[in-house]
Amino acid sequence: MRKVFVVPGIFIILAILLPCVMSAAIIHVPADQLTIQAGIDEAVIGDTVLVADGMYTGDGNRDIDPIGKDLHLMSENGPESCIIDCQGSAAENHRGFHVHSSESDALIIEGFTILNGFISQPIPIGYGGGIYCRDSSLTINNCHILNCYSQNSGGGLHCYNSSVIIKDCLVIGNGAYNSGGGIGVGSDSVADIRNSTIFQNYTENHSGGGIFYDGWTSGSIVGCTITENYAANRGGGICSNTADIAIRTCTISDNCSHLYGGGILKVGSGMTEISNCLISGNSTEAVYPANGGGMCIYNGAVITNCVFTNNSANNDEGGALALIADDSVIPEIWNCLFVENSSGTACGGIYCIQSSPLIVNCTLFGNTSPSNSSIYCDDTSNPLIINSILWNETVNQIEGPGTPTVTYSDIKGGYPGIGNIDADPLLVPGPLGDYYLSHIAAGQAENSPCINAGSDLAQNICFDMSWGQICLNELTTRADEVTDSDIVDIGYHYFDDDFRPIPTTNVIGILGMLIAITFILISRRF
Repeated sequence: MRKVFVVPGIFIILAILLPCVMSAAIIHVPADQLTIQAGIDEAVIGDTVLVADGMYTGDGNRDIDPIGKDLHLMSENGPESCIIDCQGSAAENHRGFHVHSSESDALIIEGFTILNGFISQPIPIGYGGGIYCRDSSLTINNCHILNCYSQNSGGGLHCYNSSVIIKDCLVIGNGAYNSGGGIGVGSDSVADIRNSTIFQNYTENHSGGGIFYDGWTSGSIVGCTITENYAANRGGGICSNTADIAIRTCTISDNCSHLYGGGILKVGSGMTEISNCLISGNSTEAVYPANGGGMCIYNGAVITNCVFTNNSANNDEGGALALIADDSVIPEIWNCLFVENSSGTACGGIYCIQSSPLIVNCTLFGNTSPSNSSIYCDDTSNPLIINSILWNETVNQIEGPGTPTVTYSDIKGGYPGIGNIDADPLLVPGPLGDYYLSHIAAGQAENSPCINAGSDLAQNICFDMSWGQICLNELTTRADEVTDSDIVDIGYHYFDDDFRPIPTTNVIGILGMLIAITFILISRRF
């Protein structure tokens, strides 16, 4: 006869866990409790407060406080149908949610539109016009945060000494007097932002029109669209100030700053990784200092597989990218494409001041400035340029008193160095852009001189991406998308459709954005 052994400890565990699972309740608002706050007050940890469709205003439906409970606060049918109108003003401050009692990231706010928050109170509570999270953690899913304002930082939302996850959200039309018009990440915080749209946010006095990471913060921005934001100071789209952040598979477009970094500004000692991104149509507007229409990097970053196009430093240097004052981190630029960027003074491409970047397998083509140079190096800048194409209208591709080392590259007008050539690269259109190399085997009439002209085997030229290491024998310069092999081709290599540096449309979509803007207009009427 088979014997059955019973472990007493299992019954002890079940006795503890089963009541917790079975006791989780759903509290309906307004059916069970009239306001969202009343639903929270009634709930216990693990419960769901489920909010019906409608417009929620007044006390109990704004300045909502989870009071230390890890709950799931969610709407029945998404943010288009469930709206929290804070009705905040300078005279009467209100926001949507205030999380400040050591909640964990098991606290979830999901499926709300939060609009018309206004906070002008003094520090430490005067942050976060829509949502403020302090000394806590929080997950925000599928929310629209619209037309909110903070006199300090984080017009849409702000976190301080907290851990925040933001997913599938729209952050639109928010403003801050100081920093982080859309999202502000304060000291000692971690903020991971996923698949969200940050659109038409602004700062009136300082930096980070779309997103601002302050000192000693960290996090990531992945799969996001960050567009048409404005900073009255620096970093129109994103400003990172002594933060460790990764920006991956994002579109950063049509942002503007008065000073440095129209699309992105990175300053301080933090480590920044920017990969698989489209940096397009960003600009700076001041006469001086306003370097880096697309991006301005102080003290290094690693930039891989990005496309910089149509960015402009209207009245200063570095239309696409300005690299300034390397200290502890040397910039690295791997497999990037710089095309049709412009500067109103010097260098439409990459502008180096006290910076000696490593530039590998990049193509700089058609970037314009009064001098039409691709790269400028001051007397303290000595870049290392390998396997790259520099091809503008003039023969002055590299300017300035610096002494770059250039090898195995195609430089219009020529440049001294091992393996360098001066020949039309014969760029042709293909499935993902206009900057493939002409290949007879791919159907073109002649071969580009850049084919098999690089420094090493394609399989030996590798760089890190978020999902692992990529080598150039996995990528292509051919319009028929056959991958590189043998000696590496000179210039930018395209990924296939799965890894192209243009994220797919945000899951919320353009329709959701239009609906959100409509709510802003409606709210302003009343």
